[in-house]
Amino acid sequence: MTFTNEVIEEVITGAEKRLCCERAEFSAFVYFAGYLKITKEGTSLAIKVAKPASARRVINLGKKLFKFTVGPIIKTMSPFEKWYEVDFFSPELVDELINFGLVNPDFTLMEKLPAKILSKKCCQESFLRGAFLTSGYILYPRKGRHLELHFQSEETALFVSMMMGKLGMTPRIVRRKHRYIVYLKSYEDVKTFLYHIGSKKASFLIEDLQSVGEMKSSVNRLVNFEMANLERIAQSASRQIKAIELIEDTIGIDNLSPALKEVAYLRLKYPEASLEELSNLIGGKTKSAVSHRLRRLEKVAAKINAVEKRKEES
Repeated sequence: MTFTNEVIEEVITGAEKRLCCERAEFSAFVYFAGYLKITKEGTSLAIKVAKPASARRVINLGKKLFKFTVGPIIKTMSPFEKWYEVDFFSPELVDELINFGLVNPDFTLMEKLPAKILSKKCCQESFLRGAFLTSGYILYPRKGRHLELHFQSEETALFVSMMMGKLGMTPRIVRRKHRYIVYLKSYEDVKTFLYHIGSKKASFLIEDLQSVGEMKSSVNRLVNFEMANLERIAQSASRQIKAIELIEDTIGIDNLSPALKEVAYLRLKYPEASLEELSNLIGGKTKSAVSHRLRRLEKVAAKINAVEKRKEES
């Protein structure tokens, strides 16, 4: 079973059972995946969805909310897509859908849903659940962060994007061939969407992966910082040792002041020690004092180099 199917099964099992929320969810099926079929036998409502579990869900809602009769489920497959078409029948089908606010008197579907259907936050969440059940896809979280919903028109994509924004997400829209895709690309947004549609298990999985990822990033930052710090210490120590060796080869370390002589011998003895470690070895001196002495040694070496250079030039 794919991760998308796992999420679908979870949200269907734990779907809100309040009447207003079930109506909002059914409205999403009609709004995003429904159309009226008018034949000699009468008018039926057709719903096209991508997953068999979604087909079972919309059948249950249609029967419960309207007592609709369900016709044969048509399974259609092509090299590019697969869907299941559910047909609902009832002598009062059109009248009930008109009263519900999903169909116009001229037998066309409403371009905008009545405000009463989405007046509550729980109904907005149920509506988004219905949108996901029609054509949603989510990548397995261990492989990346991606959730998307497919729609036939830009208007419906913008509408869903606006609803996601109200619930704290930052969706994006892209056109792909003949469809409009609303997608989420961050752990936080995907987790928030799953939480709102009722997929707590998947939401917690993403939260765990997000925590692990943040911990790994934190550890990597600390390791990189420590490596950079060790590299700086090594470069400084190498430069200081060269200066001290030059002093020893020319004027001699013993001819330096007691303070400089002390730190020079310690640096030669402990070439990998940090300033803090050297200050502890001297005792009673701060890192700043040790650093100042080492800079003075480098200045002495620089003066020696300058004198030697003048001699060579002359």
